[in-house]
Amino acid sequence: MIELQQCTQSYFGMNHEDMDKVVVLFQGQGLLKGEYFVKVGQFCKKLSFVQSGLTRAFAQTEVREVTQ
Repeated sequence: MIELQQCTQSYFGMNHEDMDKVVVLFQGQGLLKGEYFVKVGQFCKKLSFVQSGLTRAFAQTEVREVTQ
């Protein structure tokens, strides 16, 4: 979670007390290649921080997938 703290600190300038409150709200979770964070029709109840790797957001049309 050090990366989360560093990133949040650099973007928002949070003090250590506020940072400690935010960090406890996150839990580590891995996704394998091809797995979905959320699928069409699902309601996302999570906020995520990508520690390493890449993610892709896309929309499905009748003709093709459109990367957003």
